[in-house]
Amino acid sequence: MSFAPADRSAPEIMRLGDGRRFSFAQYGDPRGRPLLYFHGMPGSRHEGAVIDAPARGCGLRVIAPDRPGMGESDFKRGRTLLGWAADVAELAGYLGVRRFGVAGTSGGGPYALAAAYALADRLDFAADIAGWGPLGETGLRAGFGRLQRVVFRLADHAPFVIRALFMLTARAARRRSSEGYRKVMDRYSCAADKAMLADSAVVEFMVANQGESFRQGSRGPALDALLIYRGWGFAPEQITIPVHFFHGTTDQIVPFAFSRYLAQIVPGATLTAFEGQGHLCMIERAGEIVRFLARAYRPV
Repeated sequence: MSFAPADRSAPEIMRLGDGRRFSFAQYGDPRGRPLLYFHGMPGSRHEGAVIDAPARGCGLRVIAPDRPGMGESDFKRGRTLLGWAADVAELAGYLGVRRFGVAGTSGGGPYALAAAYALADRLDFAADIAGWGPLGETGLRAGFGRLQRVVFRLADHAPFVIRALFMLTARAARRRSSEGYRKVMDRYSCAADKAMLADSAVVEFMVANQGESFRQGSRGPALDALLIYRGWGFAPEQITIPVHFFHGTTDQIVPFAFSRYLAQIVPGATLTAFEGQGHLCMIERAGEIVRFLARAYRPV
C-alpha cells in the first residue's frame, strides 16, 4: 500500500453561536455529497486526508472538524457528546449543508453515534469505524488488560488523574520522534497494525496528527477521553437512522467486540468485519469504506 495523504489541513474557522472558534478542513470533491468526518482520540482535522483520494473518486465532500480544545477549535468546559451534535449542526448550517452523512473513527465513533441519535432528521447515515463502545453502560471493559481497566476506573472516580496522564502524554507528544511513536504503538498493536507502522509515511502522519490534537495542551484530549469512558448520555439502541460499523477483527487497541455489540443493539445496523485487520483498518481499507458510504446516501 502506498500511503500519501493530501496536505490540505490548513484550518477554516467559523464562530459558533456561543462565540467559540470552530475549525475544520475540507477534502475530497468540493461539489460532492457532504460527509462530516470525526477524528479519533487524540486526533485532529488532519485525519480527513486519509480519505481524500477515494472521496474525490466517489464524489464525496469530506468536512473534518477539530473537536473542542484540539487543533484550532476552542476548548469548552463541561461539553457533552450530544453537545458535539449541536456544534455539527451549526457547522452544517454555516456551510449551507442540509443533509449529510457522518463517520467517526476510533474515539470519533461515539461522536458519530451521538450525531445519529440527535440529528436523525438531517442525516442519511452514520458510520462507526473501529469505534469505542459504551464502557460506562456495559460489561465490555473485560476485553481490556488490567492497566486499561484501571484507567477506566479512574475515569469514573478520579478524573483529575486522567487529566494528569494526558498532560504527560501531551508533553511526550511534543518531544516524541517517529521512531519513538512506532515503539510505543508496537506494544499495543496486532500484526496487521505493526505492518502498517513499518511504513514511515504512516507513522509521520500519525505523529503530526497527534501533535495537532495537543496543540492547545492536554485539556481538550483529556475531556474527550472522559466523555468516551463514561456514560454517553443517550441510548444507542434508540438510534433510528442507518448505522454502518467497520472494524478489524484483531484490533488490540479498541476490541472488535465493541462494534459487534453495538451492531446488535442499534436497530438495522450493518457490521463489516475486516478479518485479520487491526485498529488502522481506516487507512488500510479507506477506499472500500468510502465506496460503501457513497452508496449509503438517500437518492437525491
